[in-house]
Amino acid sequence: MHLAHRWSDRNLTRIELVMTLLVIVILIGSSSRQALIIFGRAEKTLVESTVVNINTALRYYTVALLVKNDVERLANLRNLNPMILMASEVSLNESYSNKLNTFINEQLYTWLPSNYLGEFDDPDLNLIEKGYWYFDIKQKMLIYRVN
Repeated sequence: MHLAHRWSDRNLTRIELVMTLLVIVILIGSSSRQALIIFGRAEKTLVESTVVNINTALRYYTVALLVKNDVERLANLRNLNPMILMASEVSLNESYSNKLNTFINEQLYTWLPSNYLGEFDDPDLNLIEKGYWYFDIKQKMLIYRVN
């Protein structure tokens, strides 16, 4: 009883306090490093999935143009903002594309990602937030600013 009473009245020494704070700082530092790694992987996955969606929209649009035998629009495809394809619908209502329509739905709808800012003629990188997509009209490039 006397020993238990002594331990409950005992104050922390400076060395014990410093050691406790040091352990807490080390734990926070290692967990924040792991959190940054996890956030980086999540952002990478988001960018990769957006690129896959863009490539899919480009493939569907290319197939639709090939089926319609629209060579002129197919030639201009490399100058096009791919996000426009993500926002628009591609209609395959031609009578000669019945076999294709059975394989692909009549209209293909895809949507813009929520972090797409739009097209810019002369983008100022100080004004464009990190973690967002934008299309540079002069360079004809779709650009993502990494967080």
